[in-house]
Amino acid sequence: MKKILVALALAMLMGVVGSAAVTPCTQANGNAFVTGSFALSQGTQFRCGADLYTILLINPSGAAVGATLSLDTNTASNAMSGIDPLTGIETLSFIINGLQTDAVGAVGDIQLEYYETGSLVNGLDLNFQAKNSTGTGGITITEVGCSVQLVSNVCPQSALINFGGAGTSTIPNNVGLGNSVQRVFPMNNPPGVTSAPLYIFKDISFNNATMSEFSNSTDTFVPEPVTVLLIGGGLLGLGLLKKFKKA
Repeated sequence: MKKILVALALAMLMGVVGSAAVTPCTQANGNAFVTGSFALSQGTQFRCGADLYTILLINPSGAAVGATLSLDTNTASNAMSGIDPLTGIETLSFIINGLQTDAVGAVGDIQLEYYETGSLVNGLDLNFQAKNSTGTGGITITEVGCSVQLVSNVCPQSALINFGGAGTSTIPNNVGLGNSVQRVFPMNNPPGVTSAPLYIFKDISFNNATMSEFSNSTDTFVPEPVTVLLIGGGLLGLGLLKKFKKA
């Protein structure tokens, strides 16, 4: 009996560990992506966990004209877009193609707006790094969270859920990589209160710098019922085993 309890408890607890693997985002209909990247344009939809995402705006200008965005859906990549079932953090990894801002005096901009619906949200974050091959430069990403769709890229003050501010990666001198930027922007509301739809707007400014990919995460922490049951079952099994030992 003791061996059975040990086996069951360990199996349940190992199940929790096993469930920590990132679950890939999918197409809007729930089907898996068939290629390593998913082209994005106005109206494109996809899912991550319980959330449905819709692209509302992709507007490149200046030296960034001609650039396109896609979602990293390569399951063999560490940057794959997906959700961590234990933390509820959904990470979208955006691939930028055709960017021509890596030149002296090259200035460009990409505006991106999308919304998600389905979960409560605790916060947003950014992760990116500038690079170039011609000297000084930098990239700045300004982020805003809004409860309604932005008008002329402006969120009404009464609907402002999160003003993330700006994350900047600069290359002060020489040639190479700028600082790696990781910024966490909590919601103005208490954690778990901000409900979708959440409109997220990014203004990405390039100045003699480029990048091939950046990520944006939303913290949608909701404990999985299965995970809770596995943890509870595992701990119960270990508790019963301790009781048997005392007996």
